[in-house]
Amino acid sequence: QRLVAELGEVPEVGAVVVSYAAPDAVVLQVSGPALAELVPGHPVVLGVGEQGRSTAFSMLDVACGYARRHGVRSVLAFAFDQTVLQYRAESDVPPLPSGDAAVALLLHMEDDIREDGCAVAWRADLSRASVAGALSSLLDHLDPRREMPVIAGADLPVDSQSLGDRTLRWHASGGWPGTELLAEAVTYFNAPTLAPVLLAEYDPYLCEAAVCRLAATDASSWSARR
Repeated sequence: QRLVAELGEVPEVGAVVVSYAAPDAVVLQVSGPALAELVPGHPVVLGVGEQGRSTAFSMLDVACGYARRHGVRSVLAFAFDQTVLQYRAESDVPPLPSGDAAVALLLHMEDDIREDGCAVAWRADLSRASVAGALSSLLDHLDPRREMPVIAGADLPVDSQSLGDRTLRWHASGGWPGTELLAEAVTYFNAPTLAPVLLAEYDPYLCEAAVCRLAATDASSWSARR
């Protein structure tokens, strides 16, 4: 409720997307319908789970893709990290987050898809040794002019060659797999700035790298709590 209140005036929302990095979470049983009741409209509720450090990227991909396919103008997206579970996880790999955290993004879809608007790119089956080359390629795919700053995950190389000579905005600690990069993006956009930013992450358990381009015009309102 505090996250939604901090967003300010929320327009009629066509979809609510809820994502958890916690293992074995059934994300639509309680939180999704409850959050949908807090916003105007009668939004469809979508859930993302079991994605590890790719959780935020999956959430944004689902939110933007659903909106564009179905003509939805506004999507409210939530990402959560949760340390206390109501059940015993089947495995302690990956480890639980360092603390509880949440981020909310109110995504506004324009009539025309912007060339620098929200987009996600992925690469699977990557060993740690092959991440650097894949990262440079993924970043170039979403930012061919090499102008956008990078918010990087903890297990990514952040040398100039890997980032394609882009500016490193922030390098994560890795303690909050579902929210850490998004929370820093909130800080970035609160500057304020209209310049797009790149989020980049590597999950050593899923052996997967993901990059997302996010602009202030995509996220018309945002809030974060830890």
